[in-house]
Amino acid sequence: MINILIADDHRLVIDGIKLMLAEASDMCCMGEAGNGEEVLALLTNIPADVLLLDINMPKMDGSAAA
Repeated sequence: MINILIADDHRLVIDGIKLMLAEASDMCCMGEAGNGEEVLALLTNIPADVLLLDINMPKMDGSAAA
């Protein structure tokens, strides 16, 4: 199973990605965040194999979070 964490400041994007992942039996969305700071906080408790990061987010962007 591939554990994925999604970070985007647009709810519609997150929901769309989660719908696509729901069709894949070997991938699971472990969490979601609205900015880079939330991603870093989630990573302390949620094991993720892949991070899907939006480049433009408030507070901390995807590049800084990576």
